[in-house]
This record gives sequence, structure tokens and C-alpha cells, in this order.
Amino acid sequence: MVAAAPPVDHYAVLGVQKEATTADIEEAYNYRLDRLENAVHLGEADEDEQSALQVKLELAMKVLSSPRQRSDHDLDLKDAAALALAEADEGPLKKPPDRDPNADFDFEFSGDGRPWRYARGKAARLQKNKEALKLAKEQLVGKTPMKFAEHKGLIRHVGQLSPFGKLGEPTTEATSRLVNPEIRARLRDAIIKRVLSAQQRGGRWWGKQGFHYASVGSGHLLFDLELLERIRNMGIRITQICLIDPMYKKPGADVQLALRDFADWQRASARMAWHEPPDILIFGHLRDYYDASFAGGHVSECHLFVQCDADWDGAVDDCEKLAFRSLATRGVFASLTNSVGLQGAPQGKRRVPSKPGRTFVGDSCSGRPVPAKTDDPFVPAMWTLMHTQRQIVLEPFEDPLLCETSKQNMRRRAVKKGLDVWCVSKAQLLEAREGPGLAEKVVGTLFHGDEVATFDDRNGWLRVVEWSNDLAAMPLSAWVSNDVLEKVTQW
Repeated sequence: MVAAAPPVDHYAVLGVQKEATTADIEEAYNYRLDRLENAVHLGEADEDEQSALQVKLELAMKVLSSPRQRSDHDLDLKDAAALALAEADEGPLKKPPDRDPNADFDFEFSGDGRPWRYARGKAARLQKNKEALKLAKEQLVGKTPMKFAEHKGLIRHVGQLSPFGKLGEPTTEATSRLVNPEIRARLRDAIIKRVLSAQQRGGRWWGKQGFHYASVGSGHLLFDLELLERIRNMGIRITQICLIDPMYKKPGADVQLALRDFADWQRASARMAWHEPPDILIFGHLRDYYDASFAGGHVSECHLFVQCDADWDGAVDDCEKLAFRSLATRGVFASLTNSVGLQGAPQGKRRVPSKPGRTFVGDSCSGRPVPAKTDDPFVPAMWTLMHTQRQIVLEPFEDPLLCETSKQNMRRRAVKKGLDVWCVSKAQLLEAREGPGLAEKVVGTLFHGDEVATFDDRNGWLRVVEWSNDLAAMPLSAWVSNDVLEKVTQW
């Protein structure tokens, strides 16, 4: 791994102390800008040098003049100093920290499991076939495609000797990898992009204690497994994983096997990365996690809190309450939900604490509550926990990955309606006509890469129901020739 570059010290750029007032910062900026202009005038600096230095001065002025950006910058500098100190103390590892991968640290499924069940897994159960282990890791981090199939009511990874074939995801059409594979991928990639960006620019919100992860609605854990492996692949040491789901109150045999395989993988993967295996805690009651996540509690200072398959009525309020309680400053709350409450904008909207108390809808049943009934599309969104002068807030995090593109939107509707999707791939443009034939009037134009949803085929002419190019103003009765189209079968 390439070491992350330390953040630029904007105080040093302007030559001021960290306690400098806004007036001090403005005065220092004007003074240095005047000196720079004089140096160019006297021939002591060329225009290229002036331009580069002026950019640095303007950026420093912009950051330190904004209370919010200045606060973030102070945290970045503090994290960078702590990281440098930790690396100096620890030095390079010479032996894997997991001294005994054969030791059993399995979940104990007897009793009520309160406040939590604990495990670290057993690496030796997976390391018998190292080639299969290596291939599985490449698939989880995206180097090799993964194959999925529906089996026993879940979407599961398929492949010879899969080390996590017991894990799975719900078959909910709106979020299924087989029907709408982009929806989970967009949330996953946005999270990884955020973590990687923080690591590379020295803005980590996790420290020497390692990375703490929590997930609500974890279920059969396939999405969590993939997400965690991509984080670990960046060289980040994961030290705590909290899995929260009402179905863990009395987990059935299939859930127990999924939890065991998940824990085994975490231990084996940590060993391959030369990391100490993480502590894995599962909570069947949301209130138990809430109680354990108070400041200084056993699971406090969470760095990434994920809601993916928690979809019961009231799940949004449940998850927000837990996120506000457990997240560290600048910690990330990532959500994939069809709740109108979170949708206000594609990336969500600012959230403030609401409905105080220790009561959770997810705890109202003996198992997981029934999913909410709604036709609203699932929307990925992310927030960062910030402290303002008056309260803590979840500030929405904007990323193009969190916005559904016109193609993704059209594909999702096409699948739901049973339509075929075609891409203009064999020509730079394609004319749409009023009817099925070259003699018909041209009513619009599509370009290379545009997609159309169709339902009728008349001698090679397809009737267009919907198209991905928002600028292609065509009537619903438009027809296109399939000579330059290619059918879209995977996305």
C-alpha cells in the first residue's frame, strides 16, 4: 500500500497560528498576496510560480474563513498527527497477529443472546483450499466477476467450493442483484469512494483503534461481506463489526450457518492482510445496541453505519436513532431505502435527531417485522455526522453515484414491465420513425450509447416505449430498426 500524503497545513501556508482569528487570517492573506505580487514585479518570481502560490493562498483563505471547513481541516491535521505517531510506534509487522487461527471463537446460539453474541470465527475451516480462498477474495474486491443465483429464497454467490455460499441477500425485486444489480453497487461504490478519499488525503475519521463497522438489517450478510472486504483491501484494519437484525433474536439454522461462515471469512481475510481478527458482535434487539453505544461504551465510536435490508415500517427512524447515538464525529451513515422520508432529494436531506427514547419498532416482534408495503423506488444515500453550534446533524453527502441515471431509471422500469432493452452500439446515430419502415416519417434521433425499451418486433423494427436520452423528444409510438442495436442482457 502507498502511504497517504499528509494534508496541506493551511495555517503554515498563511503563516498564522491555529488560534488565529478571522481578522488575523485575512490580514496574513493580504500581506502574503502583496509580497507575492511585489516579487513578480521585481523579477524575483515568475508568473508560473505566482500562479501556483496564489492558488495555495486562496485555498488556505477559503478553508480557514469558513467555520465548517476550518473545523474539518483541524480534524484532518489532528488525524494525520495521530496516524504518524501510531505508525512510528507500531512499525512494520513481522508475524501475523492472529497467533492461533485454529482456535474456535464461534457464536454461542443458546440462550437469549442478550445483550449480544460474540465471535471471531475459525480461519482453519476456510484455509484448507487456498486457491478457492484467493479466487473468492478477488471476486469480493471486484478483480474477478461474481456469479449469483436464486437459491432457497435468497440471492447467493455460486461457484465451485464457494467459501461463503451460505450467505445471501433478499430477492426483493427493487434491490435484487439479478434484476437491478446497479442499486447495491452504487451504494457500495459511493461508500468505498468516500473511505478511499479520506484515506488518501489524510482525512480519516477513524484512528489507531481501527475501523468500526455496524449494519442494521444484516440478514444473511452477503452485502456486508463484500463491502468489508473492499475496505480491508485498502489496507484498513477492521477491529469491530456489529451486526444488528431482529432475526438474530432466535436465528434459524440457515442464519446460524451464514453467521458462522461470515465470521470464518473475517478471520481468514484478516490473517491474509496481517491484521488481528475483528471482534464480531450480533444484536437481536436494537435497544441492546443502543444501550451499548453510549459515549465510552463497548460499541461506541462507529465509523460506518449501514442500513441496507432493514425495510420494515419505522426502520428509518430506528436506524437514524442508532446512527445518531453510535457514530463518531464525521462518521458515515449509508442507507438504501424506499422511505419517502429519506428521499427529499436524490442524495437525501439534512437529518436532525428526532423521537428520543429507547423504543424501537424493530424490537416489537419476536423476529424481523414485516417489510413495508410501498411502490417507491429504493434510493441510496449517505450522510456524515457533524457537530454544529447547537446540535449534531447528519449532513447529506453528495456523489453522482448516489443519483440514479436516466439509463438506470429506464432499465429498472423496463424490467418491471417485462420489456427488452437495446443499446445503440453499431452506429453513431439512429433515426426513429413514426412507423416500422424506412418510408415512415423521422420523429427523432438517438445517438451512440443511448438505450431504448421496446415490446414489439415487426420484421426487424422495434416499437419504442421508453428511451434513456432525456433530450431525444420522441412520441411513444416511435419505431427503430434493430440493425445497429445490441440487446442489453447485463447491467
